[in-house]
Amino acid sequence: MKELIMNPLFALAMTIGLYVLFTKLKDKTKIGFINQFLFTITLIVIILLIADGPYEIYMKGGSVLSMFLTPVTSLLALSIYRERKKVKENLLPILAGTIAGSIASITSALLLSNLLNLEETIKLSLLTKCVTTPIAVALTNMMGGIEGVAAVGVMIAGILGNVLAPTLVKVFKLNGPSEQGIAIGSSSHALGSVKALKMGEDIGALSSISLSFSAIITVIIVMIFF
Repeated sequence: MKELIMNPLFALAMTIGLYVLFTKLKDKTKIGFINQFLFTITLIVIILLIADGPYEIYMKGGSVLSMFLTPVTSLLALSIYRERKKVKENLLPILAGTIAGSIASITSALLLSNLLNLEETIKLSLLTKCVTTPIAVALTNMMGGIEGVAAVGVMIAGILGNVLAPTLVKVFKLNGPSEQGIAIGSSSHALGSVKALKMGEDIGALSSISLSFSAIITVIIVMIFF
């Protein structure tokens, strides 16, 4: 059984299969707390722990999915171009929101790391938690951080945004589509934008634009100060 689970092709098939399974389950049952990202990751971790399988072996199959991240990231520019009308109409709120979001994300990572007395490499790795994975990994490498920690930070931020976005926009009384989209995109990148799109087409578009701007702003901040 362990040999089967640790087969790279099985790891790839398991990841895709679980994601599809939980997606269909959520669509069929309409149960809100079923989050396909969170459930897939949790079950994979449990399976690896039970099988006592090293993460490196699993990633031989998972890396097939990871290699698509870089070309997908290049499409962020396309989302800005396609929604250029919305960018022009909401340029000031987008800039203000994404700059504030990027600064808040980096500052919160620094404060939490100092509070928990984390090592410098881990602190640097968490600075990029609110941008897409390829950019986060590249920046982390540049700063001398740990790729795996950066990826986990991005994953947690994205899943939390995907799960909590509908609730948080109500708590903070973000009523307009621009307010909601900018807040979600600048704090929880692509996974948050998936939820934003389900909340409304305009919200999803502005979230996609905002995650692109946030990535650019975060890169600039990190290159200047770190």
